[in-house]
Amino acid sequence: MRAIPERLLSVLSDYLELTKTNMSSEDQDAFFKNEAVGRLSMHPRHIRIRAGLRVRKESDGGVFSLLPAEWIDSLYDLSIGDGDRVWVTRGGFRFHETRDCKALADGQSKANAEGKDTYNPQFIKRDEAIRYGKRPCQVCKPSTKAFQ
Repeated sequence: MRAIPERLLSVLSDYLELTKTNMSSEDQDAFFKNEAVGRLSMHPRHIRIRAGLRVRKESDGGVFSLLPAEWIDSLYDLSIGDGDRVWVTRGGFRFHETRDCKALADGQSKANAEGKDTYNPQFIKRDEAIRYGKRPCQVCKPSTKAFQ
């Protein structure tokens, strides 16, 4: 039996809290294999909860249904239109326009291959990233100016 990473267990806990349900071990295995669950695990809990509350659907008996794909889409929808925020990692030197930037993923992979610590990308204010000494990514080329 393989060990489940804590970050995925945290998403499962959030899911069970949001849906007010329980899961069999077989359902948990399927849940952990869902690509959206891995992507959800990269975001802070308070944001995951907020996004889940937006898209869960009430069922009979006070329980809710929640599809992981809709959950992750809702999470990203929370940030759309806020052009004053960028993606960073604590160990990285650059800030990124999108979470899906190839350079961000490549940087994480390289650090991991070199045995360095990797950190979950965080969505922070652009001026904070600049204040922390982060530079704009040369691949996704985010603006250095905050939107007014």
